[in-house]
Amino acid sequence: MKIETTVKTMKELRELVAVLADEAVFTFGPAGLGIVTKDTAHVGLVSIGLAKEAFAQYDDAVPVGVDMDMLKSFLDHLDDDAPFGILQTEDMKGRIQLRSKTRTLDVKPADTSGLPDAKLPRVTFDRVVTVPTAELRCALEAIKPFHDHATLAVRVDELRVLSVSRNNEDELPSIQTTIPILDAACPDKGEAKSAFPLDYLYNMVRAIRSENVTVELGKDKPVSFKFTFAGGRGSCLFMLAPRIETQ
Repeated sequence: MKIETTVKTMKELRELVAVLADEAVFTFGPAGLGIVTKDTAHVGLVSIGLAKEAFAQYDDAVPVGVDMDMLKSFLDHLDDDAPFGILQTEDMKGRIQLRSKTRTLDVKPADTSGLPDAKLPRVTFDRVVTVPTAELRCALEAIKPFHDHATLAVRVDELRVLSVSRNNEDELPSIQTTIPILDAACPDKGEAKSAFPLDYLYNMVRAIRSENVTVELGKDKPVSFKFTFAGGRGSCLFMLAPRIETQ
């Protein structure tokens, strides 16, 4: 196996995986690199595809387990435009080599046998809308000092990001931000509304570097965020389970 892309592309990919997982399986298929993994609590999932066209050299290969902290350490202080490669040959006795112009690292692949089984669930969403990523990020940042959860609600032509006090005696403020919808990919089926743990929600949105993000939402269903990276040659989906209210 020998693949080569850029340090910048691999940094972007690593940051997305690291939102939820310390390790991941890199699967090299005919169309490109694929990753699907989730956090150990089974709350969030990330699915990444990096097209074959994003690589200067690309060979189909067996899946390889990669440690995200190890990958970060290797990529740190390397120029974004520098090449990044992964090499594995029969005489390397199962080890892999991370390669750049001025640095190499021979290492055993990460043991991913203990990772949770990660498959994309089939969810029928009520609303699919596109909003500016920066506005969504700012809306969540406004909630962070006061609440540990946030509710996303799509109604007519706007996305509302809110967190409200549970009762009149609660001293915490109720906060709501309204974000105009740039595009809607399905008919208006009424309000779609679900609550989510804020730490997961914020970390996912903070990692999105694209100008806009597509949000898929339903009533008391997971939320998904779809966007591109690596100059449009990479695609990413974050999915987050709804928050379960307890009495």
